[in-house]
Amino acid sequence: EATDPIFAAMDGVVRHVSLSPGKSSYGRYIVIEHPDQRPAVYTLYAHLARAEPGIRPGVRVRAGQTIATMGRSAGGYAIPKERAHLHFEIG
Repeated sequence: EATDPIFAAMDGVVRHVSLSPGKSSYGRYIVIEHPDQRPAVYTLYAHLARAEPGIRPGVRVRAGQTIATMGRSAGGYAIPKERAHLHFEIG
């Protein structure tokens, strides 16, 4: 079972946290806005086992701050233990 910590890629503001894995194919996920970047940049961290306490919309995070734990959550299906991973997007 993967239990690696997940870190914020850049300074930013948490904009969305979904801790109910059945609501999305991303499973549990976090979206962070990075307002200092131009054009606007958002990062998404998905398939999480859990979010760190205090990570909720509106909270500022720093680059390198632990925001979650890697996992294998998904919506409607199970990711096998040996395939636990972080799904990371920049948009």
